[in-house]
Amino acid sequence: MKHATRNTFAQIGRHFTRHLPMEHETALFLLVSFLDFMMTYWVLYPRESGPQFGETNAVARWFLHGWGVKGLLGFKVAICLFIVLATQAIYMRRPNAALFVLWLGIGVTSVTVIYSAALFVRHTAI
Repeated sequence: MKHATRNTFAQIGRHFTRHLPMEHETALFLLVSFLDFMMTYWVLYPRESGPQFGETNAVARWFLHGWGVKGLLGFKVAICLFIVLATQAIYMRRPNAALFVLWLGIGVTSVTVIYSAALFVRHTAI
């Protein structure tokens, strides 16, 4: 009985400690997505003076106006979770397609972060 229990725990441990496909790309995507949320929050944060910015993504704006920053965070986390799980599922049959989708997400999100930073600097610089 003890041997079977030890074997079960070993199997569970291996499941949680094994390397997943595209670990580095997934981590980079999550990092860029976090930066996207932080830039969005920073740009949209209300200020007494200076330019006022708005969310241009209609779905994100709906979450922001309905539930505030927590709603926007929930939306962005749900999108990230969907993309990560979808690319892991795609990887099972078409690894190159999954890598392409993940790198596309990294690229598009990176452009959004850079654009947000440039927009903020351009409109707040003296």
